[in-house]
Amino acid sequence: MVELASPGLDWVHSFNDVMLKREILYVIKLLVLVSRQFAFQATEDDEFSLQYFDISTGLSNNYVSKIVKDDLGFFWFACEGGINRFDGENIQILRPDERYSQLKNENIETLFKDSAGNIWV
Repeated sequence: MVELASPGLDWVHSFNDVMLKREILYVIKLLVLVSRQFAFQATEDDEFSLQYFDISTGLSNNYVSKIVKDDLGFFWFACEGGINRFDGENIQILRPDERYSQLKNENIETLFKDSAGNIWV
């Protein structure tokens, strides 16, 4: 099979390729600009706080595999030493015992929050 080339139309294909590349580049630049706008909406008046937790502050273990915030504002930590709940001031540790017989092990790998706001182990 022989491909028939039309020598007079090569520039049209090249022009279309260049225009397509420019349009793609324009869309990428636009997406980057829009994503930056949403990512950096914090102002100088916004306050941020960072709290560090470890075993000296009441955490059951320094290894935390997952953190979930519930609808009441509690933070739940999945640790190797059980589930840790932080209420804003204190950490409560939930381990397998008669109160929490559903927990079969202290090694908590992950936590999930469902659409109803329930925390699952």
